[in-house]
Amino acid sequence: MPVFVAVGSKHSECTVHWTTEENTAFGFGIVRHSATTVAACQQECLSTAECNGFDFNPAMKPTGQCWLTGPWAGQYPIDMEGVTHFTLVRKCDGMYKQDVIVV
Repeated sequence: MPVFVAVGSKHSECTVHWTTEENTAFGFGIVRHSATTVAACQQECLSTAECNGFDFNPAMKPTGQCWLTGPWAGQYPIDMEGVTHFTLVRKCDGMYKQDVIVV
């Protein structure tokens, strides 16, 4: 599991995990055409400030499709067949935090 330093603290470490919601999307995400796998999409999210998750559709041709979500995306989930939404969750200093910016 990756370990990240929390913003604003040189000594605080965060671990990352993902929760999933099948057949769900948040819409208005930032598309990442080069992220054609879930692992690549996760990495894109971790590398993008304010990213708090992503929608992934493995059926998009010729490869899967990744849309990063954050403050710019929809705030409420919508039903979308075949799409899985992944939410980024960080655990820092024993507390779970979402929407933590990693720089």
